[in-house]
Amino acid sequence: MNDKGQLQKQIEFHIEKAKKYCVSDSEKTLSNAVEALKLSVKIKDHSKKGTALNLIGMGLTLKLDYAKALKCFMKALEENEKCGEKSKSCSIYNNIGLALIDSLNYEDAFPYLEKAREIAEEFELKSHLPMIFQNISKIFLYAGDYEKALQLLLRGMDNVENNRIIEAVINGAIGEVYFSMKYYDKALEFYEKAMKIFQEEGEESDIAGEYNNIALLFEAKEMYSEALEYYNKALKKSEKVKHLEFTAIITSNIAKLYYKIGDLDKQEKFLIRTLKENVEINNTANLAFIHKYFGDFYMGKNDPVKAFESYERSRELFEKIGYKPGLMECEEALSSYHATTGNYDKAYIFLQRYVKHKTQLYQEKITERVHKAQIRFKVEKLQKDIESAKAEAEILRLKNEDLEKARIKIQEEKAKSDGLILNILPSLVAYEIKEKGSFMPKIYNNVTVCLIEFSNLAQLLESDNALSVIEELNSIFSVFDKNFEMLNCEKIKTFENKYLAVGGMPLPDENHAIKIVRVALENIRHAKKYSNRRTLNWSVKTALNSGKVIGGIVGKRKYLYDIFGGTVNTTARILEASDEDSLSVSENTFLLIRDHVNSHTVNEKSLKGIGPTKIYSFGESDFYD
Repeated sequence: MNDKGQLQKQIEFHIEKAKKYCVSDSEKTLSNAVEALKLSVKIKDHSKKGTALNLIGMGLTLKLDYAKALKCFMKALEENEKCGEKSKSCSIYNNIGLALIDSLNYEDAFPYLEKAREIAEEFELKSHLPMIFQNISKIFLYAGDYEKALQLLLRGMDNVENNRIIEAVINGAIGEVYFSMKYYDKALEFYEKAMKIFQEEGEESDIAGEYNNIALLFEAKEMYSEALEYYNKALKKSEKVKHLEFTAIITSNIAKLYYKIGDLDKQEKFLIRTLKENVEINNTANLAFIHKYFGDFYMGKNDPVKAFESYERSRELFEKIGYKPGLMECEEALSSYHATTGNYDKAYIFLQRYVKHKTQLYQEKITERVHKAQIRFKVEKLQKDIESAKAEAEILRLKNEDLEKARIKIQEEKAKSDGLILNILPSLVAYEIKEKGSFMPKIYNNVTVCLIEFSNLAQLLESDNALSVIEELNSIFSVFDKNFEMLNCEKIKTFENKYLAVGGMPLPDENHAIKIVRVALENIRHAKKYSNRRTLNWSVKTALNSGKVIGGIVGKRKYLYDIFGGTVNTTARILEASDEDSLSVSENTFLLIRDHVNSHTVNEKSLKGIGPTKIYSFGESDFYD
């Protein structure tokens, strides 16, 4: 076997190991997936690289590091696109949706899960559908539409094919919906169904999860001895499989239960243990709660000094993660502490903070209600889609030729309409227009704007072959469109003799500046090459600037997506001061790409309405990826 074949076998080994641990052990998942990624990069295997990045994202999700997980999932999608494996993107879109749900970004999760569902149905990936429907149901559960959540879970169950584990997972999810509805007996019935399957299949980690769910149910019913019994069962199973993240959650739950029971000594024992476990896994969110529980514990022990230290540490952590309910409780406790010690200045400061955060929390709750209403709107939309699908199925069943032709005609017209929207709007913007009927302007903080000008267009149009000029310009613009699209940059519009594009929106891209510089240099090269082959000599000026823009829809009957703000205006001023057939970039952009530039010139020019401004220029040979 050659070296490449040996490396491929090693990659497969590490990928299978990562898959084995991706629901129970974050460290083993990450170590194996990272090793697979290194080897995949070495042999330039985009398919394996995408799989490894997806598994790294799953490991990071297990560690609750959602921001890094989402970056890995996005990179995995890029690798899949390079090798044209659209069907493999199904699980990545599903994982993105799940990570967004776990980080409480329910509305952002919806389009990704819908995309996963579309791919699963397109490629008949029936085994993926149960978990996709389960994840979508979580959105509706959050929105308070329990009936729709149950319907989706039942649709998921309908797609289970000889997979007992997934059947158990769906049963557990149905139990969770009934738990949220406070139908505790019904919830227990489905938790026990899930438990039975997990026990038959020997899934120790999942058994621990169901024990924990049943314990939470008994705790909600104030049946504390039963709850404690199941927490201890969950703890033993979790310790057996060495699932440290889940063990830390269970020990925290037991500590809270002992606080309710009033057994402070046992509460202290489990608080000390769960503190150690959460420090080991570096779970900042849980640590904030644990220090708060320590504060309550010391107050129960009449030790206000230690209570103060715990509340203060908890407050710092809650502030770090931005969790206002916990922050308020700590601030109220600290205000009371300082008042009892006679330090009224500090007591007043914490009281003011408490009032401030309480007001903010009230406003956020109003926003959350609006947010849930928006999600319910999508629920109703999905319900209509389901009803529409049933109606179409009935049409097919009846085999009525006229009705079938009518249905096909409607689909064709809808496809034309959707295609038109996608041609004039970015895909995410078009999706929001289709779903909501409108698009709210959004601020994008990190983008790079590209403005191209054909400075001699007016002169060329005055010649006798004006029609040829327009034909050639259209041909050049078509190449520009393709080049920007290849690197996920968005064409905004063409106007007069200019072409406007942007990188880093609507989807964030940390490499927006590098990508758009690549496209800009390629476009300059193409325009020169085109001029050499044709009779017309095109003169092109190109300017880039990075910063913040606002993206929004202009017009109501004829949609036009456009960008606005100081970053766009500065780009236009730099263009005015630019030389022909070279690339001019602002200092903001240059700072983002300077590690990729071998040589450049810099001139300071006074720009209208802006003042003295540094402009950096370089050519294609001076830039490298």
